[in-house]
Amino acid sequence: MRPGLVLVLAVAILAVGLAPTPASAQGWPSSLFRSISAFTDNARSNLAKAVENVKNSTATFVEDAVRFAVARTTRDEVCFFIVGCFSLKSPWVSLSRPVPAPKEPDAISVRFYYYSRQHPERYTVLSGPDMNLADSGFDAAKPTYFLVHGYLNSGNETWMAELKDAVLKNVDGNVFIVDWGNGATEANYLQAVANTRVVGREIGLLGRNLIRYFGASARDFHFMGHSLGAHISGYAARNITSVGRVTAFDPAGPGFEALPRLVRLNKYSARFVDVLHTNAKPVTLLGFGMMHAIGHIDFYLNGGVDQPGCSTPNVTMPKSILDVVTIPVNALSELISCSHSRSYEYFTEALNNTDCRMWGHKTSVTRQRLLWRKSVPSPVPDKTGKCERGRCVPIGLDTPSFPARGAFSVVTSSAKPFCIEENSNDGQTLQELQSLGLVG
Repeated sequence: MRPGLVLVLAVAILAVGLAPTPASAQGWPSSLFRSISAFTDNARSNLAKAVENVKNSTATFVEDAVRFAVARTTRDEVCFFIVGCFSLKSPWVSLSRPVPAPKEPDAISVRFYYYSRQHPERYTVLSGPDMNLADSGFDAAKPTYFLVHGYLNSGNETWMAELKDAVLKNVDGNVFIVDWGNGATEANYLQAVANTRVVGREIGLLGRNLIRYFGASARDFHFMGHSLGAHISGYAARNITSVGRVTAFDPAGPGFEALPRLVRLNKYSARFVDVLHTNAKPVTLLGFGMMHAIGHIDFYLNGGVDQPGCSTPNVTMPKSILDVVTIPVNALSELISCSHSRSYEYFTEALNNTDCRMWGHKTSVTRQRLLWRKSVPSPVPDKTGKCERGRCVPIGLDTPSFPARGAFSVVTSSAKPFCIEENSNDGQTLQELQSLGLVG
């Protein structure tokens, strides 16, 4: 029986009172099930027999459908088909995070585009019970990458295609580009913030299906997300659990900065979390990136505040996060198009440029903030000469294999190519660390 038909049948089962008890629904609110109207005993009996005939071959699909089939909205939460419920209470909604309820999945319309070396053309993947990866060439034995865009972007951005190509140039793996453009191009930034939770849940469902049906390992999953996409990556990784890595490109600050770990990306979201900060200043100063160090490794590029070669558009300074929604969309797009977006440009170049490595030198986040508060336009990174073990880490796919952890400063040029050859013999660092057995 087709999975889609089973989903319809499962919804019918719910309608006649055959849903499992709340205890078997893996923690979903019991009120979801109490709200189902009961039909006659005869109808229940007939449908029960129908389900029994198909449950051996489709039990998993029925289970998923029953678990998420009911949608409702209350003051405290909103629930949707398939993806489940989302709290509307603190810390998800508060004075410092005045976001509305997320839109329904159909309105956000998340799409997944699959690529590999063997299948370089776009293959659109359906998630949920109708997942259609059989003909895609997906190989669970290979590492899997998820690329997630941010605010005012879509899955058709040039930078996402370039990053995808750079990944596949370095690794024979699986790449999924996540397109949530319908939910990201909201004129109201706060609505887009709210929508991220639904997107993270949908990616999590895809990831769990890859594990359940194809034998993939969460440790081989690597999420890369920009701005709001960085926090989506964190949500998705936590929905899957034990994910290998999340790389965050200037994670969005408004609606996330200084808030509890539950609502934002943090170093507990995955086994390894690395962050590139390129626009780390308050939204009241037209900054869109997070200032705090939130990963196992946090790279502050050119001080992490404003990037060389970038200018700030002439717009009225917002007094709070609520004022962000009053900034015209074209001005917002200009704001996030340079310093905020340099993060993924740096990472893509780091993958493509094998002749020059972007080395991070150990620094202090406190030092970076003090320099910035003293109006130093681009705080000077710590440069202590030749890199020593435990003090330098490069930006790239191999970052986790280096022993150092903490905050690191990186210097770049103001235009492509961004990588700067250093005079401190950093080029020898990789070879020396390998000789010490510190890097594979």
